[in-house]
Amino acid sequence: MLEAVHEKERELQEAEYNRTAWLAANLMNASGNLKRPVTPDLLLGKQTEYKRIDREEQLQTLEKLQKQFNKDRN
Repeated sequence: MLEAVHEKERELQEAEYNRTAWLAANLMNASGNLKRPVTPDLLLGKQTEYKRIDREEQLQTLEKLQKQFNKDRN
């Protein structure tokens, strides 16, 4: 029973962190002072920075997806 109470408290605290991060992200993005938009996950440390993908890899992935989804149309 004690574990359930601790789990419920942890969930409530996490929900509060998420609400606070959401509000902070909206305020930061609305200020117009940032070069890139901020997300709540980024503020909470749940999301890493995006990695750069070179153009050749992008084109290969696009071609693969087009073959996969357009085979019904041919």
